[in-house]
Amino acid sequence: MSDYAYDSAYDPSIPVCDVTLMLPTTDRRFELSAIVDTGSDGTIVPIRYLRRIEARRAFEAGLRSQWG
Repeated sequence: MSDYAYDSAYDPSIPVCDVTLMLPTTDRRFELSAIVDTGSDGTIVPIRYLRRIEARRAFEAGLRSQWG
């Protein structure tokens, strides 16, 4: 049995969990649902959520999919 709920809006269904993005030095926070990908090499957060909590940029990196 999984510790995560599965979202059947996707085909096939995927595990999801609730997460809270926050800045530890302030009370800025944002709650959302996230996809759990155990095969992932990292965590990707859309920029609109980072802007909502007014997160500062640490560095910039590019991302390219297998389709270019």
